[in-house]
Amino acid sequence: MQNVSYGSSDVSGTKTPRVRTQAHWNAPVPLPFHGDTNYSLDIQHRIVSRIESLLAELKPARQLLDKMRRDTNRFMELKLEETFEQLDSTRQSLINVLESSPRNQPFLGDNNPNGTPFPGIYPDLMMRIRVDTSKADSGFLVYWLQSREVRHFIQSRASGASPTMKKINQDHVGNIPFPIIPVEEQRWVANHLDSIQSEVDGMLKAMQQDAQLLDRLEQSILEKAFQGKL
Repeated sequence: MQNVSYGSSDVSGTKTPRVRTQAHWNAPVPLPFHGDTNYSLDIQHRIVSRIESLLAELKPARQLLDKMRRDTNRFMELKLEETFEQLDSTRQSLINVLESSPRNQPFLGDNNPNGTPFPGIYPDLMMRIRVDTSKADSGFLVYWLQSREVRHFIQSRASGASPTMKKINQDHVGNIPFPIIPVEEQRWVANHLDSIQSEVDGMLKAMQQDAQLLDRLEQSILEKAFQGKL
């Protein structure tokens, strides 16, 4: 839209770009029949009413998409629990399946990982773990850490002064319960869940495309409204 383009052309700041205050005041507003205030206001009210009416028709579609996203994510959660419930209930500490460093300490919490850097945002309390592939499958571990059992374990041990910033330490991570099952079985489970996750990702991608179509439709409604084409 014209005003969006106008605002984006007058920004300041490199780290956190923001539109200059003066740009808001100087933004062009397409007032209809600006020479006749009363008639102009009447037309503006009609335009707003028409826009709201059309956008209201899109609201059920957005609500349906939101519900479909929640249901799809919930489906993956249910598949995780369904799969893990069938495993042997015997557990060991996660630290027993981690690779050891040269100092013979489990590879947990290293803050100087090797590898090619790439752009990204990381939390300041990130922990790095490296799986001993002779004892565990890394793909299986990724799914296991999402299980209800692990989430409950972590939530019950997290602590902190702020209720929204609770933390766990390396000991907590090392003591996360991990199933005692053969690596081959872990790999089979991971492949099985990968196939389900792939289907879920496909559905979520299709929903994202639908959401983008709705966004474009909303923009089209606004553009046509202010061009007098509705």
